[in-house]
Amino acid sequence: MVQIKNVHTIAVSDSHGEDASWYDSDEEGCGPSGQDREWQKRSQHLYNSGYRGGITAGQNASVQEGFNDGFKDSVLAGYKWGLVRGVTR
Repeated sequence: MVQIKNVHTIAVSDSHGEDASWYDSDEEGCGPSGQDREWQKRSQHLYNSGYRGGITAGQNASVQEGFNDGFKDSVLAGYKWGLVRGVTR
């Protein structure tokens, strides 16, 4: 049976009913705890993912805008070319 007594102590009862306690090596002031490191890692991962998503969305919007402008410019030329080709047949 495992019981968590506090943040730094874990008590485990062995098969004889005796308690054996282990203490974390993290002492106050020795750096970030495991939970803090995990939070920092996940926070950085989400920040990077959001940044990449924003860059991709910006690129897609820019490409779409360029396509729309090019399409508007080419429609008239394509229409005129179609008329010329249709008349010559």
